[in-house]
Amino acid sequence: MPFRDVGDARELCRQFKMNVLGRWLSCKQCCPICCKRSSGHILNVISMDGIITMPGIAFHHGSKFAREGISDNLGKRGGSFVIQVMVVEPHDPEKAASAMLTLIASDDPPAHLLLERDAISSVRERLESLKTIFDT
Repeated sequence: MPFRDVGDARELCRQFKMNVLGRWLSCKQCCPICCKRSSGHILNVISMDGIITMPGIAFHHGSKFAREGISDNLGKRGGSFVIQVMVVEPHDPEKAASAMLTLIASDDPPAHLLLERDAISSVRERLESLKTIFDT
């Protein structure tokens, strides 16, 4: 696929407005509530598209990578209160909801939650690929 066929600026802006700005504004509304309670959880349902890529949907993947980065940063913020941020890569919505409710009740929920074997396998392959690149 030639680079010129990747998409145009309008599509890029649409993807980022929907997948990044919209989600950021939602998270931003939660932060004052978490501050008042001195704790809280942000469950950011993304998909593995912020970790792996497939041809033809570059802007979609870019927006998902941005959300992964923002979620990672929010989860590392220090201060007098803790906001637990979990990135959830779901496939089955009912399974995801059940797992999220269980995990937010735990003392130390994970920062990432992969729920399906295919997603786990795909992400592991991507991480192994990066490890090979970094080790050479």
